[in-house]
Amino acid sequence: MDDHEMWWRLRRLMFKNTLSYAESEIIRTWLHGFPTVLRILQSKSWDRQDQAVIDAFETWYNQWWESGVFEIPTER
Repeated sequence: MDDHEMWWRLRRLMFKNTLSYAESEIIRTWLHGFPTVLRILQSKSWDRQDQAVIDAFETWYNQWWESGVFEIPTER
C-alpha cells in the first residue's frame, strides 16, 4: 500500500468514526505537524530536539501501521 492509499484509508476511518476521539486527535495532530517533520528531514542536518521529533513520529507511525487499522476488513 502506498502513502496516498494509506492517507485515504485513514480519512475514511476518521469520517466513519471508527476511531475514538483521542485516536483521531492524535492523528490530526501528527498530520498537522507533518510539514515540520518533512522540513527537518529535508534540511539533512538537525539537532537533538529535531531528532526527538523524528523519533516520536517514527514511533507513532510504526505503532499505527502495525496495529492493522490500515488493512482492508475481511468481513462485512
